[in-house]
Amino acid sequence: YTFTDGNNCVSSGTTSVTVNTAPNAGTNGTLTICINAAATNLFAQLGGSPDATGSWSGPSVLAGGNLGTFTPGTNLAGVYTYTVIGLAPCAPSTADVTITIDQPPTTATVGGAQTICVNGTTTGLGGNTPSVGTGAWSIVSGGTGTFSDATSGNSTFTHTGGAGPIVLRWTTSNTASCPNTSADVTLTVNDPPTTATVGGAQTICANTATTGLGGNTPSVGTGAWSIVSGGTGTFSDASAGNSTFTHTGGAGPIVLRWTITSLAPCAASTADVTVTINTTDTDGDGVINCLDNCPNLFGQIGEACNAGPGFVIGTINSNCECIGQVCTTNLVLDFQTDANPQQISWELRGSGTNILAQSGSG
Repeated sequence: YTFTDGNNCVSSGTTSVTVNTAPNAGTNGTLTICINAAATNLFAQLGGSPDATGSWSGPSVLAGGNLGTFTPGTNLAGVYTYTVIGLAPCAPSTADVTITIDQPPTTATVGGAQTICVNGTTTGLGGNTPSVGTGAWSIVSGGTGTFSDATSGNSTFTHTGGAGPIVLRWTTSNTASCPNTSADVTLTVNDPPTTATVGGAQTICANTATTGLGGNTPSVGTGAWSIVSGGTGTFSDASAGNSTFTHTGGAGPIVLRWTITSLAPCAASTADVTVTINTTDTDGDGVINCLDNCPNLFGQIGEACNAGPGFVIGTINSNCECIGQVCTTNLVLDFQTDANPQQISWELRGSGTNILAQSGSG
């Protein structure tokens, strides 16, 4: 400082001034952290360029000095203040970090693995209902399908494509600060059996065999014949589609079933053949037509027969004709009646064979 008086006398003096830098605590910050997260330094949450000489205060004591190490689950949520003290006469500088602590979602759990048929539907998948957060189903791999309710733990799943195994995932989540949890269900997808087909209806004689029943050979699964109703019998090979069936009992119609099965829970495929048992006896000789070598003539080839008037007892030949010898002896029978001779009828039968040779009346 210089002073000049009226006589031009000059006087001067010097004064030193020290300027101190103001302290800088940075700018306010926020932190949202999961309660199970690792410890973190609040100093890194401050904005600007804070001095590293400050200290922290707040709802709980932080470790780490000026770094302000916050440990979720140990330290409390709230507002933590970072204070930097400057040299006099500079006032202290402060900045706040506001901390929110989030809870993690309920740990996801699910039911066991399941097996379904192609395009089938599972039972409930057994995912738990979270008490914290929400849940959602998703398809991880192996195929396609739909959920009855993708936000319900016990949703069902309907298969629409893919050979599997299909992995389904139940994920529980709460906030972005807390990691999701998940659990998986594996679905095995089985192919349904080949559709069963058979030949047409058949008619057989009692105690005889059909022709091949015409069941198809499955490309998926195995087949088996069974008797549904109407009688009894045996199959030449119950596991062969074109097996034959031999009748042993029952009047029929007999219903036979070709069933093709694959792995559970796929439903079996079936088809039926109806076998009619022929019992027609046209000539009434007690031998049904399909076993009768002369179905329109009473008796069988080689048996005695009634050759008609003027013939002795005949024999049925291979053409189903009754051939007899002409009578060479006249037989006269006299019948004595009391009143009305027209009420008399008579028959002449062979001894031992009881074959009718002649009959008449009067």
